[in-house]
Amino acid sequence: MYKFISVDVGSCGINNDSTIFKDSVFGKEFLARNIKLPDFKPLPGTADLCAPHVLIGDEAFPCQENIIRPFSRSKGYRGKPLTKSMNIFNYRHSRARLTVECAFGILAARWRMLHRRLILHPENAADVVRAACLLHNILTTPTDHFTTATEKNIRRFNEDKSSQLEPLGEFTGYHTGYDTSQIRMIFTCYFVSPEGSVPWQDKYAFVANVRDDMWTPNQEPVSRDFDDE
Repeated sequence: MYKFISVDVGSCGINNDSTIFKDSVFGKEFLARNIKLPDFKPLPGTADLCAPHVLIGDEAFPCQENIIRPFSRSKGYRGKPLTKSMNIFNYRHSRARLTVECAFGILAARWRMLHRRLILHPENAADVVRAACLLHNILTTPTDHFTTATEKNIRRFNEDKSSQLEPLGEFTGYHTGYDTSQIRMIFTCYFVSPEGSVPWQDKYAFVANVRDDMWTPNQEPVSRDFDDE
């Protein structure tokens, strides 16, 4: 529904997304594993191909157990060109990130002031952006469900303007035996499987100079360290 779950406003525009995430309230708690996440679940259409719940980010983000970034097209993977499956993963990863871009596009279209510089004190500008996000969520919420959620959000906004987060639970603390690159490979294999593929992905994924060999999730986890390039 293109709604904002967590909002952290006030970082300098010169910083990249990875730095802003790392310095945000949510980012600090997430990287410290203080946020309760669901356990591994089978991917849709499969019975035993399980994967963790993840956040997605661009190439500037670290590749961690619960943060998945695309394969680098410029550097390749372990010094070799990307496989066709890896390019398809990058395409599917990009489509997922478009949801975030669309949310910001809708927000800016509703509040046209966000298309220009806000001539306000920085603290007031941050409050204006938070208010715009809150109103965006209200307008995106179906009318018959929005009264209780609206009152709750407004109460949180007035009580604590610093984070807008619910109290955080404990991290569930699970380990798979796979390193972060192998978790990304699980999604890579899934996106080219009959259960996880979409009909148009071969057309839009960049598939020039690709290799056919790749890791499969049925392999035993390897002990050597994967270069995440």
